[in-house]
Amino acid sequence: MLNRLRIKSKLMALLVGVSLGSLVVGGTLSWLRFRQAFQRQVFDHLTSVRASKGAQIESYIKGFQDWLELLSEDRTVISAMVEFNAAYRSLQNEEIPNEWIEAIETYYGRDFLPDLAENVEGPQIVANYRPLSQASQYLQYHYLVGNAPSNEGDGASSTDDSTYAQHHATYHQTFKNLIDQYGYSDLYLIDFNNGEIVYSVNKRPDFATSLDRGPYRRSGLSDIVAAVRDNPGRGFVQVVDFKPYVPNVAAPVAFLATPIFNGPHIVGILALQMPPDRLNAILVGTQEWEEEGLGETGQVYVVGEDALMRSQSRELIEDADTYRETLRNIGLSSQTVDLVYNLNTSVLLQPVDTEATQAAMAGETDTKIIQDYQGKSVLSAYAPLKLEGLRWAILAEMDRSEALGPITMMQIYMGTLAVIITLVAALLAGLVAQAFARPVRRLIKASEQLQTGESTLDVSVEGSDEFAQLGASFQTLSQKIKDQNQLLKQKELENETLLKNILPESIVTRFRQGEQPIANTIQQATVLVAKVLGLAQYSSSETTTTALSALISDFNKVAKQSGLEPQSMADETYLAVCGLSEVYFDHKQRGLNMAQEMLRIVQSVNSRYQVNLSIKIGLHAGSFVAGVVGTELFTYKLWGKTVAIATQLPEQAEPNQIVVTQPIYERLKDRHQLSAHGSVKADDMEMPTWHLVTDKVPVGSSV
Repeated sequence: MLNRLRIKSKLMALLVGVSLGSLVVGGTLSWLRFRQAFQRQVFDHLTSVRASKGAQIESYIKGFQDWLELLSEDRTVISAMVEFNAAYRSLQNEEIPNEWIEAIETYYGRDFLPDLAENVEGPQIVANYRPLSQASQYLQYHYLVGNAPSNEGDGASSTDDSTYAQHHATYHQTFKNLIDQYGYSDLYLIDFNNGEIVYSVNKRPDFATSLDRGPYRRSGLSDIVAAVRDNPGRGFVQVVDFKPYVPNVAAPVAFLATPIFNGPHIVGILALQMPPDRLNAILVGTQEWEEEGLGETGQVYVVGEDALMRSQSRELIEDADTYRETLRNIGLSSQTVDLVYNLNTSVLLQPVDTEATQAAMAGETDTKIIQDYQGKSVLSAYAPLKLEGLRWAILAEMDRSEALGPITMMQIYMGTLAVIITLVAALLAGLVAQAFARPVRRLIKASEQLQTGESTLDVSVEGSDEFAQLGASFQTLSQKIKDQNQLLKQKELENETLLKNILPESIVTRFRQGEQPIANTIQQATVLVAKVLGLAQYSSSETTTTALSALISDFNKVAKQSGLEPQSMADETYLAVCGLSEVYFDHKQRGLNMAQEMLRIVQSVNSRYQVNLSIKIGLHAGSFVAGVVGTELFTYKLWGKTVAIATQLPEQAEPNQIVVTQPIYERLKDRHQLSAHGSVKADDMEMPTWHLVTDKVPVGSSV
């Protein structure tokens, strides 16, 4: 059917088809590359934010532990522990008036339990929480009941005149200043033997209770006391993950603790209460998410090994009502949703059991598109946190719809552009086809004149249109031009091959462009010089040539794989450089790898060709000059002190031995066993040398 079309119609169809095809192929490839690059850019940013926040959290927790260790060794803390222990014991025989007990019960029934009941299930009765020992009743009456209802007073008592009050007056302000300065919730001094909290700064209901027998014996604070008792080493800081803590009306709290030593004796336990506020301050900062590149939906959060959040959700901070609806939609109970709002936190309440969380808890660090805890598709960058005693992971995420929004806009733009280009291409194709068909017949006539005198012309071209006639007329001329072009290309390839055998590939382009002179200063590279021994002992030139050819061929293959560039093979000496045309930060290691492979190649050649060759290899790193020398008969030369030193090294080596200089040794001494060898002269100084010990191959050995 195409043969029946006129050339104008064919040309129009061709131009429109090519334009549309190019647009589709080019547009699709561009869009795919743009999508991949843009997605990678978003992942890189999320990874950067995640790594930065993670490092801050690790530093914060580590600093917290170090500070607690130092604090436990402070004489003030030690003295306070000893004196509070003694004062606490002296109160065990105090007579407690009934009105004190009634005041304590009134405090629990009126002030504490109503607040607690909002956050815990089941009935709460005073009998489960009131203190029973005389010391507990005495201290809670003077220091807890007197501070009600806020429990956040200065922690002092105006009614206590005991020895305990004297010690309290001595130390309390110091401890209060400490926790206020560093932002911790509370500080505890605990009797190591019976778990009695003999002192706390903020005097909550846990004050003056026993963590062994009292109402909080199953709390996070009792857990950390047990951990210290199990591992009571000096300077060992234990940490317990966030758990609901009843004295804080069931708010999530983590604890750190360490033993207190007075000389060789353990006199107590120092514990600190860590709220999630400091972690939130690191992750949320000033709540400027968009300025941090997290857009409208991005957030960074921490998850524990139970797949529950350890930090605040961005949605809770920005839009509490929407967050409430989100929690209901993902199936959380009404009690849990209410607790989130009562405590104003998502810590230990928001489950995040996602693919990213599971992978991070398994020790993986990666980026992936996943379904988040709301079922939304998000871009997630995740990693485990390196925290002693805690299994946490940190995740930086952004909704896919927002993160990849520019890609959707790109699709719309490209679709619109495709329609416009197609219409324009069709219009231009019509104009071009009309203009192109007009001179075709004149070209046919001219081509026939060029063929005058040619009697053997026999062109069989299918079709009867103008292009068929034009093709027949120019067939012979085209064939001749084709033959000439093939000959020229063959010559160019031969010349190119010869140039690349003489010059590095990066220099060939400059040489062909006529650049003169060509010389470069190579700042950091490794020069390998090897000398092959044993060729002269073979009288048969064929044996020598065959073995040497195989040797050099294998050397060059390994050089290419290792990133080295062979430079010369003369007088049984082989020279190669790593870092000449392309910069390698590990050029010293690559050079040593190449040298080790050369030892193995010599063994292989000995085995294959029944010869007994050996090799001595030297490696030196530094700067030198490389350039093209000569005009008509040119060559590529390396010169400088680095090359001169490297050239001396094979003379020092034993057969099948690798000798390196100081720069190589300093870089690789931790990875390879190197032994002192001697020295090489560098200007007026002697530079020490070393030889490789672990991979040394016996002389004349074969595979």
